This record gives sequence, structure tokens and C-alpha cells, in this order.
Amino acid sequence: MARYYLAQISIEGFRGINNDGDPLVIKFKPNAVNSIHAHNGVGKTSIFEAIHFAIFGDVPRLTRLQGAEHPEAYVVNRFHPSGEAVVSLWFEADDGSGTVEITIKRDAAGNRTATSNSNHPDPEGFLRELREDFVLVDYTKFADFVDASALERGRSFATLVGLSAYSQLRQLLEGAADTRSFNTDFDLRALQTDKTAREREVAEATSRVLVAYKEITGQTAADLADVEVLCATVTAALQNLELLKPVVGTSDVRKVDIAAS
Repeated sequence: MARYYLAQISIEGFRGINNDGDPLVIKFKPNAVNSIHAHNGVGKTSIFEAIHFAIFGDVPRLTRLQGAEHPEAYVVNRFHPSGEAVVSLWFEADDGSGTVEITIKRDAAGNRTATSNSNHPDPEGFLRELREDFVLVDYTKFADFVDASALERGRSFATLVGLSAYSQLRQLLEGAADTRSFNTDFDLRALQTDKTAREREVAEATSRVLVAYKEITGQTAADLADVEVLCATVTAALQNLELLKPVVGTSDVRKVDIAAS
């Protein structure tokens, strides 16, 4: 299965980027670690948010605003004449199968559309598949990574290198291997005690049935494996008793209510 690397991005009219007819184009090296650095206030954060919006469908900073502040009004640059934000992403496959281009548009009314000039059949589906192991590292995430506990840092690193699914599976297997937690969660000791008691009851009941079978038929049965044969033998034995003939008749012994008769 191919993995995809971000190779290029084009941004126009998104957040702090107001460039009518002159998209901001940035190319990345798929086989290297890429970073963006520049003076304050030139749009680094808007670039980060454009990539996040294209792939994840939201802008983290805006999601933290109250509804009364109308955060949706700040996605498109308010001074862009078209009233539309356009973010295009180019992804290169590691197996040489080609480049996938996805263009995300957001109009002033808040409508989001995804198209593909490379003729990908499901642009939004392609982006959804990236979300699981695609991580954008801004200053906040980097600071959290540094301050996190060893366990949380390990989980974050697994996501950064595309191994979050493996990390989750490993944690689940480790949990299952912890017999103390497993026994506590499922109360296995109580279940085992109940199982042992039920097995003892079954063994005692089986013993009583086999003794009664011998008393009625004069034959010995090793077990209750063939219930139909045992019942037929008991029925025949009861039908041969003059006292019970009127009660048993031609019925199977399981259908006869001896107590009622």
C-alpha cells in the first residue's frame, strides 16, 4: 500500500494570506524533514492552518473560539475580493505510482468542496485516510511533546512516524498479557468458582440418573451420551410393568406425568 508525502502546497485567500491571483506556492522535499521559518507576521501560522484545514477540515485556533465570536467568518481572508479560500495540496506516492493533487475551496458562506485535477475518484476520502497518521507539528504540539510523560511521548512519536496503529495494538496486547488486570476486569475467579460448582452439580445429577436407569431397566449405562436410546429403554421397561401400563401407554417416558397420574 502506497504512502504519500506532501510535495507542494498552493494557498490563496486563506486566513492571513491575501494574494488575489497570485497563490503562495511552497514546495517540499518528500525525502527530507521540512521546516518553514520566517519573520513574525508574514503568514507561517496561516500556512500551517491551511494544511490542517485541507486535511482535517478545521482550523484548531478557531475551534477554540466561542460561537458568539463567529469563528467560521475567519477562515476566508476578509479582504480577498473573491470571498473564497483555495488550498491545493500535491502528494507524491512512495511507490512511484504518481502524484495526487487535491484542491479544497471554502466560500464566504462556509461551503467546503474538494476536487482533484489529478482525477482522484474520491478527494475527501483520500484526505480522510491521511488523518490517522498525518501530524502537523506546530510550536504548541512540539512543546506538549517535550513536556509529556514518557508514555505519552512514546504514543506521540509513534503517530509522528506513522506507527500509531502498531502502537495501539501493542498497548492492547500488553493489557491482555497483564493477567492481574484481566482477572480483575472479567472477575475470572468468581466465574471459575461458579463453573466448578455447576460441573459438580452436573456430575452428581448424572450419577443419580445412571443409578435410577439401572434400577428401572436392570442394565448399566456408562454415560448419558445417547439420550434417545436410554429413554427408549426406560419407556419399554415401564410399559412392561402392569401397574404403570395404563399410565405410560405408548407414550415416551419424557411425556408421561407420573405424579399427576
